[in-house]
Amino acid sequence: MNIWLLEDDPAQAELLSHWLVEAGHIVTHYATGAAIMGELGRGGFDLLILDWELPDTSGIEVLADVRATCPGTCPCCLSPSAMRKPTSSAPCPTERTTTW
Repeated sequence: MNIWLLEDDPAQAELLSHWLVEAGHIVTHYATGAAIMGELGRGGFDLLILDWELPDTSGIEVLADVRATCPGTCPCCLSPSAMRKPTSSAPCPTERTTTW
């Protein structure tokens, strides 16, 4: 599976990438929302793993852009943030979002 990982914390990105590669996946890491959004048009991913909070945006905002740019093309997963105090009170969008 070709997985795009959006994670701004280098240690978290390295750990997640390691686990996923060990499981046989191909991982492309992006550290900012702008970086991954610039690549969305080319596609080529099977799964997106999005960090909840990023320096330049939020995972929710990236998810909304993904849904607009690539409707119905891939599953997305939002990873929890390790932040001590929430910096965003943006609600998770319920339309077109699947929870498990």
